Amino acid sequence: MSQSCLAAALAVIASIVALPAAAQMAGSDVDARPDPAVVCHVGIYRLDDGSWVDVAPQASSGLRWRRLDGATARMTLDGQGR
Repeated sequence: MSQSCLAAALAVIASIVALPAAAQMAGSDVDARPDPAVVCHVGIYRLDDGSWVDVAPQASSGLRWRRLDGATARMTLDGQGR
């Protein structure tokens, strides 16, 4: 194997190893804390029809839901505060 191929292979291996570490680096929102009133609702839920929905905090405030097909929306309170 030539030195240029070896160098390219090592560069690819190094980038594969470094990628997960870079993905875990803290971002600018590291000190942002979600509202404790909504955090207890965060999770993945199985619906009656067998499908799944992910509930997560929004960056600004409140919650959002997302389904496996990519559909997503902000969650809002109803008239009774639920």
